[in-house]
Amino acid sequence: MKSCVRKVCKCASCGQVLWRLPAMGWSRQVLWDFVITVSVRVYIVAAFLTMCLRKKHADAFVQNAWDDLRVRWWFQHDTFEPILATTSFAFWMALWYAVDLVAYAHIPTRYRLQTSESMHQWKPQGHVAQEVLLYLAPLAMYDYVKPRRVLPPDAPTALACLAQVMCSLLLYDCLFAIFHRAMHSHPVLYRRVHAKHHHNAVVRARDAVRVSALEQLVDVSCSILALKLTGSHPLSRAIHNIVITFLITELHSGYSFPWSFESVVPYGLYLGPTKHVLHHSVNAPYYAKFFAVLECMPSMDVLRVCKHTSRDWSARRA
Repeated sequence: MKSCVRKVCKCASCGQVLWRLPAMGWSRQVLWDFVITVSVRVYIVAAFLTMCLRKKHADAFVQNAWDDLRVRWWFQHDTFEPILATTSFAFWMALWYAVDLVAYAHIPTRYRLQTSESMHQWKPQGHVAQEVLLYLAPLAMYDYVKPRRVLPPDAPTALACLAQVMCSLLLYDCLFAIFHRAMHSHPVLYRRVHAKHHHNAVVRARDAVRVSALEQLVDVSCSILALKLTGSHPLSRAIHNIVITFLITELHSGYSFPWSFESVVPYGLYLGPTKHVLHHSVNAPYYAKFFAVLECMPSMDVLRVCKHTSRDWSARRA
């Protein structure tokens, strides 16, 4: 079998090494990763085709699930969505905490995007208090003063639910990418709003919520606005909150597995942890979180990266 040979990518202007990736020789490990990735792709395509071919059954399943959810008191509560987003973040954080502190030594180095084994980000840093005081509390008070949650009797079709979730994620990413690019373009905005998020040289899932109060307000507003503009059904909104919190924590995890979205989605259409760790290492580019197509927008165009910050960057595959 051929061994993997690393490719080195340097900045065209200053010559500094940005990252190293291997030429994908067909070693046993690479072949095994390829089989896993293809298997996940086949499963997703098969699930989608099954949903399309058995549309009535899929729609009935969604309607039954909706009928059960809409009568639950906790689902009817006006503050259900903010609480769901917060608890989803907590759940995914606990998952990545277990990966970092329990399973890290058993994870092959080719899945790690950073060489450092530092885990200091998991020390208590007051992010929970910020989530409660600046996110949950204001929304809970507003919901108490102006209750407005309405649950329609009919659920969306399975395909409509999927489309609403995808569209809300795309629109959120588009809105956030614009603000993210602005925060990196203006020194004052960067120092006062975004620098806290880039404080750590090594990226861990905990950094997903290591943001300033103003940046948290922008991020949450982008998500709420995306859901409003797409007219998402309450069921789609709930799924959106669960999915987006996972994607954001995975984005900062520092790992790239063969079953990760960035591996499964073909043609590099999904940015994923690899590109985001690179973003943290050099402060540019990749201002969108999820969708690579947004990097083609004129406002996202970054041709030169010369003022690199010192960051620990390792090969995606060892």
